[in-house]
Order: sequence, then structure tokens, then C-alpha cells
Amino acid sequence: MKLTKKQQQILDGCAGEGKKMAMRIVVQMGNLYGAKQLLPIHSAHIDGCCYTTIWDAGLDLVEYLVKIGTTRADQ
Repeated sequence: MKLTKKQQQILDGCAGEGKKMAMRIVVQMGNLYGAKQLLPIHSAHIDGCCYTTIWDAGLDLVEYLVKIGTTRADQ
């Protein structure tokens, strides 16, 4: 998949571990679906707010993202 310079920097970890992890997931999913590039978006989120559907694994993910200092993409 072709990434922009900024997208590659995020994938390389220049924007922090949380954003690196998110970009890794997005790129892997894009590759699975045969995407040639990412589309520009305004915002996105990780859905980890409903304990009745994410259970302990989802809670662990959210706590991990907080622990490593993940912030909004525009910060």
C-alpha cells in the first residue's frame, strides 16, 4: 500500500506508540482488502466504550492506550 510521508511517519512511530499501533492495524486491514492507498478522513475513533460488547480484552486495550499516552490524532 502506498502511504504518504505523514502516514509513513505515523507507522514508524514518530507520532507515538498508540498512533503507530492504530496505523499498523489500518495498513494491515487495507492490505488484506487490496487497498492501494488510504483515503483522507476528518476523524476516527476506537470503539472501546461499551463494556457489554468488548469485555476485558477491549478494556485492556483502552487502558493500554491511556497508559502509553495516546491522544487525539490532531494533537
